[in-house]
Amino acid sequence: TCILSPIKKKPVVKTDGIMRKSAYLNMLLADFKFKDDLADSGSLKMRAAHALLKRKIEKARTELPRIAALLDEARKEQDIAERACTPSPDRAAHPFAELIRGVFKELTGDKYSEGLGMLAYQLGRFVYFADAVDDYDKDIIEGQYNPLIYAFPGIKNKAELLKLRKEDVRMLLLSATGEIRRCYQDMDLK
Repeated sequence: TCILSPIKKKPVVKTDGIMRKSAYLNMLLADFKFKDDLADSGSLKMRAAHALLKRKIEKARTELPRIAALLDEARKEQDIAERACTPSPDRAAHPFAELIRGVFKELTGDKYSEGLGMLAYQLGRFVYFADAVDDYDKDIIEGQYNPLIYAFPGIKNKAELLKLRKEDVRMLLLSATGEIRRCYQDMDLK
């Protein structure tokens, strides 16, 4: 029975440990994104949204302290890579990829394996690279760090990037997806 409409029967999702952990993780990831966006732009809208979720984020930090610490460390490492304006997409992706590996390790506990960790790392690389391609125009306009801007200087927008450096971008994304596939195939799934 739905608590908002107790008279009429409706399907509801019951909360369990996995659902709660997922909700807390989403709050921590939202906090990570807010802090990243605030460091880049400091927009009033972003500050207001972050303030509205502050208590829920603090609760998530209490419930998942090790993952919160991983996120904090990844944010610091990401800031270092961005301030250095590293032209290496792999170097820039490393903190986020390590974060994803660490989250997988925390969430899987004794089921964690090095193969799963490498798959998670490569997934983090792919997400970072795809985001860099997707945000290219916005980062150029706003003067934000993007490793592709430094790796391929002089390119004015994403259309030009994909025209002039299509194979480089393609290989960057394929290197990560190829490694994800290899890791998955090497895993002993039971």
